[in-house]
Amino acid sequence: MLRNVMILVIVCISFNTATPVTLAKYNFLQDSSLKVTIETEEIIYEWEYENPDQFEYEEGDSIFRGEKAKDSFEKMLMMIDLTEPKISDEVANKVNNEYNMLERITIKKIDADQYMQTWVWNSTK
Repeated sequence: MLRNVMILVIVCISFNTATPVTLAKYNFLQDSSLKVTIETEEIIYEWEYENPDQFEYEEGDSIFRGEKAKDSFEKMLMMIDLTEPKISDEVANKVNNEYNMLERITIKKIDADQYMQTWVWNSTK
């Protein structure tokens, strides 16, 4: 119990807030790689993780690496639940609230056993 409280305190401090932050349900650190692509009408966003600690975030023509990319990646994974077999419309709506005019979400994961899993959501408009 004390360990859980300490983790919660660390999370609250690191996000500079007094309220608890909901963490992603899926532990991506166990995978070999994970790539999330968000396509909007105007911009393509892309997050990439390569085990053990390489993070990259692309927003249009801009590329970020390191802590900024990791923070952005973790924020994205708080919206998308990779324990689910598909990307629901509800999740797509959450993503659309952050990245307007959403057209497509593509996620590709390669786990520690080198098995690939892909999730895709397309706008119906």
